[in-house]
Amino acid sequence: MTHSMRRRLAASAGAGAALAVVAAAPGLGAQDATLRLTGASPAFPTAVAVTRPDGTTVNVRPSRYHYTLATPAGAAFTVPAQASGFCVDTSHYIVSGRDYAVSLQTEADDPAMATDAYREAGWLVAHSQAAIAAAPDPQLEAAAHQVSVWALTGQIRDGASPTGNARINARVAELRALAAGKRLPDVLDVTMGTPDSCLGNAAPVTVTGTPGEVVDLAAPEGATVVPARVELDQTGTATAVVSNDHAGSVTITARADAPRAVRATRHAGVQNPQDQLFVVPGTLTDSVTHTFLDCQLAYAAPGAPERTLGTGGGPLLTAPATPSPSPAAPAPPPVAAAPAPAALPGGTTTFTVTVRNTSRRAARGVVVRQTLRDGLAATSASGTRRARAAVRAGAVRWTVPLLPAGAVVRLRVTAHVPASLRGDLGRADVRVTGLGRAASVRVSAPVLEPVAKEDQGF
Repeated sequence: MTHSMRRRLAASAGAGAALAVVAAAPGLGAQDATLRLTGASPAFPTAVAVTRPDGTTVNVRPSRYHYTLATPAGAAFTVPAQASGFCVDTSHYIVSGRDYAVSLQTEADDPAMATDAYREAGWLVAHSQAAIAAAPDPQLEAAAHQVSVWALTGQIRDGASPTGNARINARVAELRALAAGKRLPDVLDVTMGTPDSCLGNAAPVTVTGTPGEVVDLAAPEGATVVPARVELDQTGTATAVVSNDHAGSVTITARADAPRAVRATRHAGVQNPQDQLFVVPGTLTDSVTHTFLDCQLAYAAPGAPERTLGTGGGPLLTAPATPSPSPAAPAPPPVAAAPAPAALPGGTTTFTVTVRNTSRRAARGVVVRQTLRDGLAATSASGTRRARAAVRAGAVRWTVPLLPAGAVVRLRVTAHVPASLRGDLGRADVRVTGLGRAASVRVSAPVLEPVAKEDQGF
């Protein structure tokens, strides 16, 4: 890099522009393109010394570069019309305002770009625009990104003091620690443990991919995914739950932004331009289909048997019907606890609320409210058939438009159990309006089972 070239870069104006749509897929070969440097900004206000791997020292003003790009008609993949990035070559030069023929390469074209260090450099480039915009000193931030990219791509000697400027060195150390082990998203997979589940139960969804990847989850109308956005942990995994308000199949779609690192490389036998590294937008998508089965009748007609699905998805079993009480019979207690399996701290639990109309008249606009004990957090709720559910933190509200005389409706809520919670989970306040004394209510809730330290993995 010559002194005159550095002066021209410092004087040229540069501004980022909107990126064009990119269609790029992993594994594509190198693509010819035309590159033009339009400017360098932000540029560090003074020159700093860096040492190349061969021991020679060069004074530079580290900056963020801006380019225009063009690919020929019928190209294997397209690139943004404008992009911004960083130099990955301290041994050659580039001049602003001149068109250069380059080869656009990805890690599929050069093994060096598939190394951990080069991937960390690509991750930094992808996050540089936001970091520079948010920095109190954009010039320092751009300089530290450029020096970090140089160090990671082997252009300068790596060490505690990559430049002669202490402020740049301190920020480089922070950026290197931030990027350590990172890479741009390159894989996405969404699965469910079983192909189907009972209507009213929240079905677990597992998302796997690149650690740190942010994934948006979507389901068709009538189905709900909670949470709708997840960030994959250090193992590259995140979980969510999906519920549906009617029987049938739903397709859950996962989407993640997946920019790709691209190096604009000079052709063999020529001395310019300097190689440049930037990113192009991309998207990863995957989907999975799950079927919700109507495992039990939403409304049991007076005197008819109630049917439930057998364990493991077996045939429907018939249980004895509960006879409707006579008009002279006293109203049953409003809430009665029913035995249920144990729940573990740190997991989830499901409450089932059964409401029966014990009168001889149909009830309209029945509202059922359930308040969970302190510490439990409702994540989803469902009602069979026409019952509509609304979740509010520790409470759930169902609206049942019509409940015929003698009929029963079953409502379910899934709640998260904190790891520190102790005591009885069954303390749930259930209130029914619209039925008066004709409401018969049962609540089925798991019992919280204590967890030993060894069970928690301590």
